[in-house]
Amino acid sequence: MNQNRSTRTWLAMVALGLAVIAGDLGSSTRVAAAESATPAARRSAVDEAIARGTQRTIIAATDPEAWTSLGDAFMQKARETADPGYYRRAEAAYQKALGVGPRYAGALAGMAWVQGALHEFEQSVEWATKALAVDPTYQPAHGLLGDAALEMGDYDLAFKHYQKMLDLRPDLSSYSRGAQVLWVTGNQRKAVWMMDKAVNAGGSYAENTAWARAQLALLLWSQGALLPAEQVLEAALKATPQSLPRGLRGSHRPLQARHRGGAAVRDRCGPR
Repeated sequence: MNQNRSTRTWLAMVALGLAVIAGDLGSSTRVAAAESATPAARRSAVDEAIARGTQRTIIAATDPEAWTSLGDAFMQKARETADPGYYRRAEAAYQKALGVGPRYAGALAGMAWVQGALHEFEQSVEWATKALAVDPTYQPAHGLLGDAALEMGDYDLAFKHYQKMLDLRPDLSSYSRGAQVLWVTGNQRKAVWMMDKAVNAGGSYAENTAWARAQLALLLWSQGALLPAEQVLEAALKATPQSLPRGLRGSHRPLQARHRGGAAVRDRCGPR
């Protein structure tokens, strides 16, 4: 019974830690300025990106790419801090980008990203569709459309968009999404294989790769492969101890119990 409780606790902690969070321009400017004033040696990679992005928007205020990059950095900060205030900051940056470049695909997809993170999937679809109308090969927009389709139960459409992502650029984002749709449609073995490819592809930030490792550990755990799950999670803790999703740090301890009774709890990996 205690081992079952440990299993449920560990999975709950992972689910909490893997939640993707993230948006008034005034507050984002003040926060970004404060983060820019933090000594560089004490700033994380995403804080560095926010600082650089803020400076770029001052120097190149009419460049939609500069504002979009800042919005992307705010969304990454949201992932790492679980602070929902970063949604508004990211949205404000994307809106500034669209103010100077109404047909900038990255900003349109950024708005889709914000809406998807807020679980406003129909609005996310609208923004992502606008991005693809500008650039049909814009890979992130296909991923966001796939996410919305998956959340709304259209697995065939999700698979179509994720396959397009993979065709355009195989990377952590496309591999992990492919693993997700494979898992929920019952192809567990291939889902684990594809999530392992996501780990090996790596991400732009250490947190991205740590997230993929945590997802891989969760998939293995859910299959009952407890020792491999522990090994993957231990590798994540060793490689990036400060970059694991919130709520995951220290959660390797219940794995050490090596729960062997009953079926493994099944869960699916959430959208990145």
